[in-house]
Amino acid sequence: MVEAGYLTQEEADKIEKGSFNIMEPKTPAVNDLSVIDIIIIPAVASDKNGYRIGYGKGYYDRLAPKLSSKTLKIILIPECCLFPDIYPEKFDVKADIIITDKEILRINC
Repeated sequence: MVEAGYLTQEEADKIEKGSFNIMEPKTPAVNDLSVIDIIIIPAVASDKNGYRIGYGKGYYDRLAPKLSSKTLKIILIPECCLFPDIYPEKFDVKADIIITDKEILRINC
């Protein structure tokens, strides 16, 4: 399985067309994840406790334990995809903030 790479803002600004004309970073991914201050977490759905349903590849579940405890984890999701409880698994990590089109929920901050 291909592991996702992570870029700083400066690196993300330096992209060019790569394979299949898809924009790709010129620089290698960040190795020191402690430098990441904020991460936007992809989600299909989330609950009001900060847990989410992702896209099924497990990238975030493998990334989260490597982040600094100070890294702010944010979910952006439409209000219609926010539920009271999604019954998380033992490996699921809570987001700190959920931002919908109608509200901002602060979970761990």
